Amino acid sequence: MQCLGPPKAKSERKARESQPPIHGRQRHNSRVKMARSKYQILVIPYFRCKTEYLFCVFQRSDNLSWQWIAGGGENSETPIEAARRESNEEAGISTKSSFLKLQTISSIPACHFKASKSWGKSTFVIPEYSFAVKLKSTKIRTSSEHFKFKWLKYNNAMKALQYDSNKTALWELNCRLSKTNPWSNHL
Repeated sequence: MQCLGPPKAKSERKARESQPPIHGRQRHNSRVKMARSKYQILVIPYFRCKTEYLFCVFQRSDNLSWQWIAGGGENSETPIEAARRESNEEAGISTKSSFLKLQTISSIPACHFKASKSWGKSTFVIPEYSFAVKLKSTKIRTSSEHFKFKWLKYNNAMKALQYDSNKTALWELNCRLSKTNPWSNHL
């Protein structure tokens, strides 16, 4: 059985190559090759608006799915370092923002990543670590990876998200923010 990942958009790659370097670094597709780490990160940007929270979901340019900020570690980056970098690259979020490590960890088939060839045949899945970042405003910019974003309330964000791992991370964050005991309805 062949493992098929999401389709890759050639226009996304061309748009990324034409962008200037970020913080003095060369982009991934330039001559400097970045080693992709064996993990993925998710980042949920959120904002408190009066008495409720809003969550920023992003629509991918390549497959039109709605998701959080996502990406992989480079070289020897830790997951939190990758979360900060990806948030800055994909949404213009300051790396000095307040990040929260969530307990949600999912597994993704390694074959969904081009770098899996360098990880060896014994790597079947990689972990996906989840984070949240509290923002002081709803000001966001998108990269070529996403062409649209929306600030949504919890229920609408849950409906928009395509991937279960994204939904689980949102559920955990919402429980933490609302200080809800997730087990009160299950006892």
